[in-house]
Amino acid sequence: MQIEDKYIIQKCLDGETEAFGFIVDRYRQSVYAFAYSKLRNRQDAEDVTQKVFIRAYQKLRTLKQWDNMHAWLYSITANMCKDWIRVQSRRPDRSFIEDQDPKKLDSLSTEYQDNDPMIESLNEALESLPEIYRQVLILYYLGDRDSKEIANFLGISPTSIRQRLTRARDLLKEEMIAMMSKTYEAQRLPVGFTFRVVESIRRIKIDSMSIGKGIPWGLSLATGLLIAVIGLNTNFIKIIQTDTFANLVLSGESSVLETYAAIFRVCQNLSHSLFFQSIRN
Repeated sequence: MQIEDKYIIQKCLDGETEAFGFIVDRYRQSVYAFAYSKLRNRQDAEDVTQKVFIRAYQKLRTLKQWDNMHAWLYSITANMCKDWIRVQSRRPDRSFIEDQDPKKLDSLSTEYQDNDPMIESLNEALESLPEIYRQVLILYYLGDRDSKEIANFLGISPTSIRQRLTRARDLLKEEMIAMMSKTYEAQRLPVGFTFRVVESIRRIKIDSMSIGKGIPWGLSLATGLLIAVIGLNTNFIKIIQTDTFANLVLSGESSVLETYAAIFRVCQNLSHSLFFQSIRN
């Protein structure tokens, strides 16, 4: 059962910070891939993605259409990427640049690419494509999104997305498509990304608002996936195997947010330095 965004948002506004982790898990790959399509640098895209979710949490009370989270995140990401490129363009001589053509600003991002020769070759090939084709390819292969999910994120029909994907593949050589699939699989966000975002927003206060009675729900597949991902760390595996934690996860009366909160309480009892060292390795 998929948890609806508006229920998660209500929980966040009611002070349950951990609930925002489900928003991050749901949209992080799309946001990251979109940022990468603009910046063409993995670390920069990851940094921007984290800032996007922090900004989204800070401004959560300003979101008027609670069922339109994907479009809102798209807008925040686009603006943050534009700001990042503008800042980078000013760094060499500190000259002030304003009122630049968005296309010109976007092209500056290619100056800050990863140094891996394979990635550079891939970026060069993608740069030869019109942006509408480059964008859907990166969202598909790096974001690991299907045509319907990409359509929702970009606000375009799934049919248009499929047409763009087909055309984009036709424009690139077959070996380049194979390289893209293999290379981007290793370029996705690390397993500890959601945890880092939730830790970053833990002390941020947002105003509460109400939309009435929440939608009832129990344990979802998202919780299982979350536990599986975090469980890649050996310390978490040991904790998850304990009877107390297992009873909480398996209990039919436990909510997803209760389980999620329990995971983060356990995380806090571990050494943060060891945790971040393990996820980097």
